[in-house]
Formats: sequence, structure tokens, C-alpha cells
Amino acid sequence: MSRLESGAIIPLALDRILWADLTADRFEFDPEIEPSTYFSDVVGVNLDSDYCLERVLVKVTAPQRNYLDNLPLHHTQRAVETAEGYSIYEYRLCPEYEFQHELMRMGESIEVLEPSWLRHQIKTFAEKILSSHQ
Repeated sequence: MSRLESGAIIPLALDRILWADLTADRFEFDPEIEPSTYFSDVVGVNLDSDYCLERVLVKVTAPQRNYLDNLPLHHTQRAVETAEGYSIYEYRLCPEYEFQHELMRMGESIEVLEPSWLRHQIKTFAEKILSSHQ
């Protein structure tokens, strides 16, 4: 992580750094910041201020349901309904880019139930994918 002059903290993608210069600048890691807590409301490490903490409900069919039962997308994941062919999962997180793409990765096995804006966002992504393949 790095701190900007504004005081904002940003994660650095070390796998994408092509070169670095040694400078006299020093970085002191703030011991008050616990990374696991700092990033607890997101999937991954992207803190996007456009997204707020909210409840997300998704309906998932097999085989993705089995995958989620064994490897949750987020530590807040819990099954609120389980039936023969599907489960409904609840999350309490900031549904930013990385979370949205994890949902998209599940393809036709997932349906976003709430919030309506996220349902619309996933539908729009799917429509754009479909239109580019026609």
C-alpha cells in the first residue's frame, strides 16, 4: 500500500510494476491500519468510493452453488434459502468492480435479486457481451 499526498491510501499492484527508482522519500506504515479490516467490505483490494456498503442477494444454481458453498466470494456470504435446484446467498459488502466480475464469471448460473441497480448493471454487461458476439 502507498499513501498519496492527500492522505489517501492506495494498494499497489506489484505484479504490474515495470521499474522503480530509489528516492529519499520514506513510507511509514500506519500501525493503526489493519489491512484485513481496511479491505473487509470489498472483494479484492479496490476501494472505490462510488460504492457503499449494502446488502446483495443472489440466486445461484448448481454447479456454481456447490462452488460457493466451498469457496465463498466474501466473508459475509451466507445462504438465506436453499432448495433442490438453487440457493440464495446474502452478502453485506461494497459491490464494486471485482465483485461484479466474480458474479459475471458464474454466467447463467447466477441471478442478482437485490439491489435493483446491480441487477441492471449485470444485465447491461450481459447485453454488451451478447451484442459483441452477433
